[in-house]
Amino acid sequence: MAINLQKEIISRNEYIIKNKIKVVIHTAVKGGDLALENILRMFMSIYNNLYLLDKFINFGSGAEYAKTRDLKKVEETELGKFIPEDNYGLGKLICSQLSKNNKKIINLLPFGIFGPGEDYRFKFIANSIVKHLFGLPIKIKQNVIFDYLYIKDLIPEFDRYVEPFFGGGAVFFQLKPKKAIINDTCEELIDFYKFIKGQENKSEFKKALYDYVDNWEKIPEYIDVFEDKIIKLYEDFKNDKITKAELEYIVHEYFKAEEKKF
Repeated sequence: MAINLQKEIISRNEYIIKNKIKVVIHTAVKGGDLALENILRMFMSIYNNLYLLDKFINFGSGAEYAKTRDLKKVEETELGKFIPEDNYGLGKLICSQLSKNNKKIINLLPFGIFGPGEDYRFKFIANSIVKHLFGLPIKIKQNVIFDYLYIKDLIPEFDRYVEPFFGGGAVFFQLKPKKAIINDTCEELIDFYKFIKGQENKSEFKKALYDYVDNWEKIPEYIDVFEDKIIKLYEDFKNDKITKAELEYIVHEYFKAEEKKF
């Protein structure tokens, strides 16, 4: 996937000017196969607008020290001496190196932080809790001394909570802030939260939720019938040959025509 970095920079530029923003705290990260690309895209879109800001606070990671070696009493001066082999650590290291000696940028390297919403498949604390609940043995590859910090203890007192990429809202629901602004790039997710908030009669919501679960379990059946058509539709949508509204309409018509099979 090509990086339209210039578009990202212009978008941030317009937002910063319009809202008179002077300080940006950048904690966002998106992993997966495109971790390196996503990290650099997000960082550079802010970095290239640095002249508009007073401060840019960037959250790095302990992964920058290269996790493929034994990390024993690592000094901050070691940063950059070893190149991480994973894309996540490499992306974070590049951002740190770009931040070096820039008086406007404060680069923090928090790691060993745990809390609600973690992916239990990879995070030690969450993984250990899940194994204990299921009566499974907890395995540790080697003896280590490591400090962990609970996410709630990391967050200072605040007047208003702002989260631009809300997702499942694990930290938000843990903190229960009195004043908050939440947002997410996924419109459907925000619509979902608005729907829940506006439901005085929760029975309607429960019915819709059970219908959703029922349809989710039927997905393998749908795929057997519509696989070739859906793949073609997705490719057309991805390549901007059809709009989102057209995609939804066509899929609806497919299911309507074959509804007796389900």
